[in-house]
Amino acid sequence: MVRAIPNEPRQFLPRPRSSRYPAFLNQISSIQAHLNRNGSNPSQDSSSHFYLYPSENTGIPLISTILDGKNYSSWSNAMLLALKSKNKMKFVYGSLKKPDKNDPLFELYHEGDRFRIAELQEELYGPRQGEMSVTQYFTKLKSLWEEFDDFMPIPPCNCESVCTCGLEEMRKHRMEYHATKFLRGLNELFANVRAQVMLMEPLPDLKAVFSMMTRQER
Repeated sequence: MVRAIPNEPRQFLPRPRSSRYPAFLNQISSIQAHLNRNGSNPSQDSSSHFYLYPSENTGIPLISTILDGKNYSSWSNAMLLALKSKNKMKFVYGSLKKPDKNDPLFELYHEGDRFRIAELQEELYGPRQGEMSVTQYFTKLKSLWEEFDDFMPIPPCNCESVCTCGLEEMRKHRMEYHATKFLRGLNELFANVRAQVMLMEPLPDLKAVFSMMTRQER
Protein backbone atom coordinates (compact mmCIF):
# COMPACT_ATOMS: atom_id res chain seq x y z
CA MET A 1 0.00 0.00 0.00
CA VAL A 2 1.31 3.45 -0.93
CA ARG A 3 1.14 5.92 1.96
CA ALA A 4 0.50 9.60 1.40
CA ILE A 5 3.41 11.89 2.22
CA PRO A 6 2.35 14.52 4.81
CA ASN A 7 1.72 18.01 3.46
CA GLU A 8 2.01 16.78 -0.14
CA PRO A 9 -0.96 16.07 -2.45
CA ARG A 10 -1.58 12.46 -3.38
CA GLN A 11 -0.81 11.45 -6.96
CA PHE A 12 -3.13 9.17 -8.88
CA LEU A 13 -2.97 7.47 -12.25
CA PRO A 14 -5.29 9.06 -14.84
CA ARG A 15 -8.60 7.27 -15.09
CA PRO A 16 -8.71 4.97 -18.16
CA ARG A 17 -11.35 5.50 -20.84
CA SER A 18 -14.65 3.88 -19.96
CA SER A 19 -14.45 1.32 -22.80
CA ARG A 20 -11.12 0.00 -21.50
CA TYR A 21 -11.81 0.33 -17.79
CA PRO A 22 -12.94 -3.30 -17.17
CA ALA A 23 -9.85 -4.66 -18.98
CA PHE A 24 -7.65 -2.29 -16.99
CA LEU A 25 -9.15 -3.51 -13.70
CA ASN A 26 -8.73 -7.15 -14.76
CA GLN A 27 -5.08 -6.54 -15.56
CA ILE A 28 -4.46 -4.86 -12.20
CA SER A 29 -6.31 -7.63 -10.38
CA SER A 30 -4.25 -10.26 -12.17
CA ILE A 31 -0.98 -8.56 -11.27
CA GLN A 32 -2.06 -8.11 -7.66
CA ALA A 33 -3.12 -11.76 -7.44
CA HIS A 34 0.26 -12.87 -8.76
CA LEU A 35 2.13 -10.66 -6.30
CA ASN A 36 -0.05 -11.90 -3.45
CA ARG A 37 0.71 -15.51 -4.38
CA ASN A 38 4.45 -14.93 -4.55
CA GLY A 39 4.79 -12.23 -1.95
CA SER A 40 6.99 -9.99 -4.13
CA ASN A 41 7.47 -8.55 -7.59
CA PRO A 42 9.70 -11.06 -9.47
CA SER A 43 11.50 -8.30 -11.38
CA GLN A 44 12.51 -6.79 -8.01
CA ASP A 45 13.10 -10.03 -6.11
CA SER A 46 16.80 -10.96 -6.18
CA SER A 47 15.89 -14.67 -5.87
CA SER A 48 13.81 -14.57 -9.07
CA HIS A 49 15.10 -15.73 -12.45
CA PHE A 50 13.79 -12.44 -13.91
CA TYR A 51 15.77 -10.21 -11.58
CA LEU A 52 18.49 -7.98 -13.07
CA TYR A 53 21.03 -6.36 -10.80
CA PRO A 54 21.28 -2.53 -11.08
CA SER A 55 24.88 -2.78 -12.29
CA GLU A 56 24.01 -5.09 -15.19
CA ASN A 57 23.75 -3.79 -18.73
CA THR A 58 24.64 -4.97 -22.24
CA GLY A 59 27.81 -2.85 -22.29
CA ILE A 60 29.47 -4.74 -19.42
CA PRO A 61 30.94 -8.22 -20.14
CA LEU A 62 29.57 -10.97 -17.94
CA ILE A 63 33.06 -12.45 -17.51
CA SER A 64 36.57 -11.24 -18.30
CA THR A 65 37.62 -14.43 -20.13
CA ILE A 66 37.22 -14.12 -23.91
CA LEU A 67 36.52 -17.31 -25.86
CA ASP A 68 39.23 -17.70 -28.51
CA GLY A 69 38.63 -21.27 -29.65
CA LYS A 70 41.42 -22.72 -27.51
CA ASN A 71 40.26 -21.92 -23.98
CA TYR A 72 36.77 -23.42 -23.97
CA SER A 73 37.23 -25.21 -20.65
CA SER A 74 38.27 -22.15 -18.64
CA TRP A 75 35.74 -19.95 -20.47
CA SER A 76 32.93 -22.46 -19.87
CA ASN A 77 33.72 -22.76 -16.15
CA ALA A 78 33.80 -18.98 -15.71
CA MET A 79 30.56 -18.50 -17.68
CA LEU A 80 28.71 -21.24 -15.80
CA LEU A 81 29.79 -19.79 -12.47
CA ALA A 82 28.62 -16.30 -13.51
CA LEU A 83 25.25 -17.54 -14.79
CA LYS A 84 24.65 -19.66 -11.69
CA SER A 85 25.47 -16.75 -9.39
CA LYS A 86 22.89 -14.63 -11.23
CA ASN A 87 20.28 -17.41 -11.23
CA LYS A 88 20.03 -17.50 -15.04
CA MET A 89 20.85 -21.12 -15.85
CA LYS A 90 17.23 -22.02 -16.61
CA PHE A 91 17.24 -19.48 -19.45
CA VAL A 92 20.33 -21.13 -20.93
CA TYR A 93 19.03 -24.70 -20.62
CA GLY A 94 15.54 -23.72 -21.77
CA SER A 95 13.96 -25.27 -18.68
CA LEU A 96 12.19 -22.11 -17.50
CA LYS A 97 8.51 -22.64 -18.18
CA LYS A 98 7.03 -20.14 -20.61
CA PRO A 99 4.28 -18.11 -18.89
CA ASP A 100 0.79 -17.99 -20.33
CA LYS A 101 -0.05 -14.89 -22.36
CA ASN A 102 -2.43 -13.76 -19.63
CA ASP A 103 0.24 -14.13 -16.95
CA PRO A 104 1.80 -10.81 -15.81
CA LEU A 105 5.20 -12.50 -16.18
CA PHE A 106 4.69 -13.00 -19.93
CA GLU A 107 6.19 -9.60 -20.81
CA LEU A 108 9.14 -10.20 -18.47
CA TYR A 109 9.74 -13.59 -20.10
CA HIS A 110 10.04 -12.01 -23.57
CA GLU A 111 11.64 -8.75 -22.46
CA GLY A 112 15.07 -9.67 -23.83
CA ASP A 113 13.83 -10.89 -27.23
CA ARG A 114 13.52 -7.43 -28.75
CA PHE A 115 17.06 -6.53 -27.74
CA ARG A 116 18.52 -9.74 -29.15
CA ILE A 117 16.56 -9.38 -32.41
CA ALA A 118 17.92 -5.85 -32.80
CA GLU A 119 21.46 -7.12 -32.11
CA LEU A 120 21.05 -9.90 -34.67
CA GLN A 121 19.85 -7.45 -37.31
CA GLU A 122 22.95 -5.33 -36.71
CA GLU A 123 25.24 -8.38 -36.76
CA LEU A 124 23.69 -9.61 -40.01
CA TYR A 125 24.14 -6.24 -41.68
CA GLY A 126 27.90 -6.00 -41.30
CA PRO A 127 29.63 -9.41 -41.73
CA ARG A 128 32.27 -9.68 -44.45
CA GLN A 129 34.54 -12.62 -45.23
CA GLY A 130 37.77 -10.80 -44.45
CA GLU A 131 40.38 -13.23 -43.16
CA MET A 132 37.90 -16.12 -42.86
CA SER A 133 37.68 -19.00 -45.25
CA VAL A 134 34.48 -19.37 -47.29
CA THR A 135 33.35 -22.17 -44.98
CA GLN A 136 34.03 -20.15 -41.82
CA TYR A 137 32.22 -17.13 -43.24
CA PHE A 138 29.24 -19.24 -44.33
CA THR A 139 29.05 -20.95 -40.91
CA LYS A 140 29.03 -17.59 -39.12
CA LEU A 141 26.18 -16.27 -41.25
CA LYS A 142 24.23 -19.52 -40.98
CA SER A 143 24.35 -19.50 -37.18
CA LEU A 144 23.04 -15.90 -37.13
CA TRP A 145 20.25 -16.71 -39.59
CA GLU A 146 19.17 -19.75 -37.59
CA GLU A 147 19.02 -17.75 -34.37
CA PHE A 148 17.07 -14.98 -36.10
CA ASP A 149 14.61 -17.55 -37.51
CA ASP A 150 14.09 -18.92 -33.98
CA PHE A 151 12.96 -15.48 -32.84
CA MET A 152 11.03 -14.53 -36.00
CA PRO A 153 10.00 -17.70 -37.83
CA ILE A 154 7.83 -17.68 -40.93
CA PRO A 155 4.69 -19.70 -40.06
CA PRO A 156 4.10 -22.91 -42.07
CA CYS A 157 1.79 -22.69 -45.06
CA ASN A 158 -1.46 -24.60 -44.57
CA CYS A 159 -2.75 -24.22 -48.11
CA GLU A 160 -3.87 -27.56 -49.61
CA SER A 161 -2.09 -27.48 -52.99
CA VAL A 162 -1.07 -24.05 -54.29
CA CYS A 163 -0.02 -21.46 -51.71
CA THR A 164 -2.42 -18.52 -51.70
CA CYS A 165 -1.52 -17.08 -48.29
CA GLY A 166 1.82 -15.64 -49.39
CA LEU A 167 3.89 -17.45 -46.76
CA GLU A 168 5.79 -19.57 -49.29
CA GLU A 169 6.67 -16.42 -51.21
CA MET A 170 7.95 -14.85 -47.99
CA ARG A 171 10.06 -17.95 -47.32
CA LYS A 172 11.43 -17.80 -50.87
CA HIS A 173 12.37 -14.13 -50.46
CA ARG A 174 14.14 -14.84 -47.18
CA MET A 175 16.20 -17.64 -48.76
CA GLU A 176 17.13 -15.39 -51.68
CA TYR A 177 18.20 -12.73 -49.19
CA HIS A 178 20.46 -15.26 -47.48
CA ALA A 179 22.10 -16.21 -50.77
CA THR A 180 22.66 -12.61 -51.89
CA LYS A 181 23.92 -11.58 -48.46
CA PHE A 182 26.43 -14.41 -48.51
CA LEU A 183 27.60 -13.43 -52.01
CA ARG A 184 27.88 -9.72 -51.26
CA GLY A 185 30.08 -10.32 -48.24
CA LEU A 186 32.69 -12.37 -50.09
CA ASN A 187 36.12 -10.94 -50.81
CA GLU A 188 36.95 -9.34 -54.17
CA LEU A 189 38.68 -12.57 -55.19
CA PHE A 190 35.18 -13.88 -55.95
CA ALA A 191 33.96 -10.77 -57.79
CA ASN A 192 33.69 -12.38 -61.25
CA VAL A 193 31.98 -15.60 -60.21
CA ARG A 194 29.75 -13.65 -57.81
CA ALA A 195 28.54 -11.41 -60.65
CA GLN A 196 27.80 -14.45 -62.80
CA VAL A 197 25.77 -16.11 -60.05
CA MET A 198 23.85 -12.92 -59.25
CA LEU A 199 22.74 -12.74 -62.90
CA MET A 200 21.35 -16.29 -62.90
CA GLU A 201 17.60 -16.65 -63.16
CA PRO A 202 16.36 -18.07 -60.93
CA LEU A 203 19.04 -17.49 -58.33
CA PRO A 204 20.49 -20.82 -57.10
CA ASP A 205 19.65 -21.80 -53.55
CA LEU A 206 22.08 -21.10 -50.73
CA LYS A 207 23.63 -24.60 -50.67
CA ALA A 208 24.35 -24.46 -54.39
CA VAL A 209 25.87 -20.98 -54.08
CA PHE A 210 28.06 -22.11 -51.17
CA SER A 211 29.23 -25.11 -53.17
CA MET A 212 30.18 -22.89 -56.13
CA MET A 213 32.21 -20.57 -53.93
CA THR A 214 34.10 -23.36 -52.17
CA ARG A 215 35.09 -24.81 -55.56
CA GLN A 216 36.24 -21.36 -56.67
CA GLU A 217 38.30 -20.98 -53.47
CA ARG A 218 40.27 -24.14 -54.24
